[in-house]
Amino acid sequence: MANFTTNDLMPIPMSGHLSTLNPMSKQVYDELLEALITWELHPGDILIESRLAERFNTSRTPIREALKVLAGEGFLKVIPRTGYVVCPVTFEDVHEVAYMRQILEPEAAALTASRIELESVQATLNELERITKELAAASTRGQERIDPRDIYNYNTHFHLSIAHASGIRRLAGAIDVLLKEEARVMFRDRTVKDAPFVTGEHLALLEVIRAGNPDRARLAMKAHVEGNRGRLLESLLSSRSTTLISL
Repeated sequence: MANFTTNDLMPIPMSGHLSTLNPMSKQVYDELLEALITWELHPGDILIESRLAERFNTSRTPIREALKVLAGEGFLKVIPRTGYVVCPVTFEDVHEVAYMRQILEPEAAALTASRIELESVQATLNELERITKELAAASTRGQERIDPRDIYNYNTHFHLSIAHASGIRRLAGAIDVLLKEEARVMFRDRTVKDAPFVTGEHLALLEVIRAGNPDRARLAMKAHVEGNRGRLLESLLSSRSTTLISL
């Protein structure tokens, strides 16, 4: 049986601040973002434009553009006359991201539920149900079959798809940045064994949104995001990797 993969997901429109990047800048951004999320790049690491230009075999202009976007998203900090440094992850960051998600994502779910009669919204929910069931089935066949990157891609795709289905472009863009910030912690401390728990919540959430009741959808998403926050903080507090998280 084929392994679970997120390679065939429906494309999601890029956030506004990414849509202005040229193809080379976007490639640099994507690769550096993955390195940050997967902890290939650690807090305190220094990124220098000239060295990155050599690595990507390009000029410094697309490197500079990608680094500016990552700095704007909070992953990097500018060091005058030196380059960029990878920012640490703090417990305050985790709390703030979770708080913002609790404000924004329930509204996205409510708006999506209010637009349930649109064919585009129904198509989005159908695709999310398909990929969620595939992940749930794969997780029962053994953890070794699932690449952690696919877990991250799936979770991001699920929440961003609902945000875009809300019809509010800026809402989706704000949620996009929050999910990326949270992903650094999720990728390091979340294991594949969490997949059945998350997919169960996601399937229940899709059912509520399909019912077309905005109030119920809002409450369901709020409960889901709050539960995720609790699991994330518990994982941080109990994991040895908290030595890499700044207090």
